[in-house]
Amino acid sequence: MSLWHLLQTTDSLFPTGAFSHSGGLEGFAIEGVVKTAEDVELAITGILARSFAVVDLPACALAHRAWNEAGRLLEIDRVLDSLKIPRELRDASQSLGRRRLKNVAANQEYRRSVDEGGAPGHQAVVTGMHQALSGVPRGETLLAFAYGAAAGLVAGGMKLVPLGQSRAQALLTRLGESAPEWVRTADGMALEDLGGFCPALDIAAMRHEVAAPRLFIS
Repeated sequence: MSLWHLLQTTDSLFPTGAFSHSGGLEGFAIEGVVKTAEDVELAITGILARSFAVVDLPACALAHRAWNEAGRLLEIDRVLDSLKIPRELRDASQSLGRRRLKNVAANQEYRRSVDEGGAPGHQAVVTGMHQALSGVPRGETLLAFAYGAAAGLVAGGMKLVPLGQSRAQALLTRLGESAPEWVRTADGMALEDLGGFCPALDIAAMRHEVAAPRLFIS
């Protein structure tokens, strides 16, 4: 049942509201950086490799290890919060995490801290903790988390530029070839190692906050 549980809780039907976020892609589109399918592919690859894989993914791994240590979960959560400089991306990660937390098993002390405003409740931390509590191995958790991030970005890209389903699937396949290495690297990172360098994403996300009209929350 652990595979079924993993598929169910990482599916787009799970009530986190992930479909309403572009992960920064719309900001690139508004800036005119992303206009074509080729642009989308480059942007998604960059976001995943330079931000997600070195910030969110290792945070998920650390939370999986610390599922029964509320103090450690809070520490990971707060460090992750400090690394998400654009308010929009920070709020999006918290919103996805808090909505997930309402629907999954959790360390109760950590849950109370989030509910009372003492912890941000980022998605990576909630995902790692929850899947550990549910008996899902860390490697499978990280791979599923990476797939969800990649699939969400690709789905967003399909709404922003002419990116057909076949090409989208081909892109997901290529991203999947890189995912095992992202997982291996992330699983070996300490909390002090977290941090990416993707200034273009940060700038686009900051400008997206005041853009109108727009399709996505982030």
